[in-house]
Amino acid sequence: MTSAPIRVTIFDHSKEEHCTGYCGVAWSLEEVAFVTEHLKRKYGDAVKVEYIDLAQSKAPPEIIDRIRTHNLPLPVVAINGVLKLSGCVEYRGIMEAIEAQREVIGECQRLWIEPTT
Repeated sequence: MTSAPIRVTIFDHSKEEHCTGYCGVAWSLEEVAFVTEHLKRKYGDAVKVEYIDLAQSKAPPEIIDRIRTHNLPLPVVAINGVLKLSGCVEYRGIMEAIEAQREVIGECQRLWIEPTT
């Protein structure tokens, strides 16, 4: 049984000022490319990465509302549409969130597979 790819969405705002402390880091296109390349190398087609620059494209309104309501520092990372990481986001943290999602998917598939007789 093959499942759909895990969707990793990175939301950032290239034109917005970030705090001077260690509460959020503006991601450059090079950093996005690094993360995308390494995730592709590790997971192949099982993971799809998308970068959304809030200054240039429209994110789903519910995501923008959650970012603003909870005053989340950017970047924000969603796994399959659920916000998981915010602020100091690094490759390792994204990888750990993917692994947690893979465990959930694997457990759900295991529970729903019909035994063969």
